[in-house]
Amino acid sequence: MSIEKTIQSDRAHKIVTGKYIPPSKSKAITSKRKNNALPKGFIRDDVDNPYAENNASKHPKIDKVKTIRRVSDNPLLLLLTKGLLTQSQFLAGHKYMGAHLICTGQTGQGIDYSRQRVDCSTAPLTLTEKQMHASDIIKFANRELCRKGCNEKSTNEAVLRVQKITGECHTVTQYCLQVRGLTSSKSVSKQLGFLRKDLTVLAQHWGYES
Repeated sequence: MSIEKTIQSDRAHKIVTGKYIPPSKSKAITSKRKNNALPKGFIRDDVDNPYAENNASKHPKIDKVKTIRRVSDNPLLLLLTKGLLTQSQFLAGHKYMGAHLICTGQTGQGIDYSRQRVDCSTAPLTLTEKQMHASDIIKFANRELCRKGCNEKSTNEAVLRVQKITGECHTVTQYCLQVRGLTSSKSVSKQLGFLRKDLTVLAQHWGYES
């Protein structure tokens, strides 16, 4: 006959199948399980810290912060988990996406109230060094895509495809339907093949792939 599970409320001790588990160890095990277990469709990832540039404190600057991502929110990550992209293609697309978000001001950085108020009606604020670097990344990447990408009907086709899918997080199906007006599954598969080739061009350009 199995020993019943007993919980002593006054000391918070646990006896499970005759094995004594101290309260501190029990809490550690429960905490570890909670920390490591993620719901299906979520992964852990390191992302750029949007506040690293304005960190004026004495603490060391943190360039990366840990976060939890929903796989379905990132088309590249979704394609990678399905085995439709290689690691080098994913890294190239991820770099393009990061540069695009910085260029378009979508890094999630809050308002810096320590800066002096200015009238922005006539001239914008000076671009940061990070924004200028991201702009250069996009410019040279688009140049490579125009030269070596899959440009079936126009020289900017590869640029538009990579920008919409990696930069603006459209799925391949959404890109085909909303941008190209394509509805057949054959067209979606064709555009996916083009995207893979475009990302290979960027992966070779940035050294992720030889």
